[in-house]
Amino acid sequence: MKGFRIKMNKKIPVLFFTILFSPFFFSATASATNGICTLDPGTHDFNADFGNISAQRNLPIGSLLAVKDFAYGQLLANCSGGDYDASIELMPTFANGNSTIINGDNVYQTTILGVGFAARVDDQPINRTLLLTQNKEKALSPKITIKLYKTGNIVSDHLPIGQILNYKLATSTGLTQAASYNLTSGSVTQSACEITGATAIPVEMGELTTDTMHGKGSTSNPVGITIPLNCDSGTNVNISFSATSSLGDGIIDLADGGAQGIGIKLMYDKNPIKFGQSFYVAQSQTNGTFSIPLTAAYIQTDNIIKPGDASAVANFTITYN
Repeated sequence: MKGFRIKMNKKIPVLFFTILFSPFFFSATASATNGICTLDPGTHDFNADFGNISAQRNLPIGSLLAVKDFAYGQLLANCSGGDYDASIELMPTFANGNSTIINGDNVYQTTILGVGFAARVDDQPINRTLLLTQNKEKALSPKITIKLYKTGNIVSDHLPIGQILNYKLATSTGLTQAASYNLTSGSVTQSACEITGATAIPVEMGELTTDTMHGKGSTSNPVGITIPLNCDSGTNVNISFSATSSLGDGIIDLADGGAQGIGIKLMYDKNPIKFGQSFYVAQSQTNGTFSIPLTAAYIQTDNIIKPGDASAVANFTITYN
């Protein structure tokens, strides 16, 4: 087949800011144990950053959006006297209201509509509080896993920042905080646009005979290309292209081992594409179908044409706001 493929990458703008919440604690009831721990060297802080999470609009409810494991295995306390209590307490900022079960996890609604939060300690799901009995002389930080699930239509926003949960150990004065697990940054963005159909778009350029070209710089009849998108109303759509191009001016080099003296010229709005530069396409006026029209044509790049296969690849990146 004589032609080339266009592949898509996707980028989404990312914004970060901090939201502070007043702390509130759930209390766990201690069990009948005698062991006590001495914290070493005090309360430990463990931090995690989810960064920006991109969620496709057609992602099914119940889908896992992101997973984050905190560092674990660090010494928290030295303990003696037999069994002792350890408790995990989720903060109400992250565990507010009733939970639902997804994949065995207790999922709570976050402050982002359509995004739920769940936590596990050593792969055991947490439902607000979890009281454990330990007997190791050296109390190490457990494996804390945080998961985000899609629970409905997502409204893009920032995750609440602050303490996610407390880890407490039995000391001479009762259950005492030994570690704090905190979220320092994160946001969830539901895509304003998504490509419809395959992300690799084949373009059939057809057969070309050498006698149809008329010297260096001459071109064949252009072939239309459509990049199909589905966008929210009011979305500003931008696009950029990358390709192997020794000549520039929108001309894509052919793959090695095929025809020579020929390239493929990619155009938008009758202008050659400038590879590596993003440009504004348009603003979508309604929810639904939005298309980016392009054209491609063979162009003679040398005085002599050597027949052969003529194939090439261009990648494109859609950005929107």
